[in-house]
Amino acid sequence: MLMRFLVVVTAAVAALALSGCASDTKQAAHSLGLTSGPLPSPQPFVVESRAAQTPVYPAVGVTPPPRSDRVLNQDQRKALEASLLATPGRQPSPSETAQSGKKKRKPVLTRQGQSFHLPK
Repeated sequence: MLMRFLVVVTAAVAALALSGCASDTKQAAHSLGLTSGPLPSPQPFVVESRAAQTPVYPAVGVTPPPRSDRVLNQDQRKALEASLLATPGRQPSPSETAQSGKKKRKPVLTRQGQSFHLPK
């Protein structure tokens, strides 16, 4: 008798659990009084902590404004090339390396400021 009662109770609990997963949980929660209504408005510290300016990366799916198809004139092009060539830390182009005549050898081993090169 006790075994039959446990089987019936277990089946009833399992049926309730499975029916809860299959139904519309929002409607069921609202009908049971488990929800209290719409979300509250955010607290002032939350609003103040959000960035006032737009983020660096655009949102997904947002297309950027169209680019201008303006062509640079000769003076603007020369100024742009000069500023790019004057950029510190840039590597020389292959033509600049060929004009210099010799290639720099890379150090094989460095130790406390000393460079050791392999012989030619």
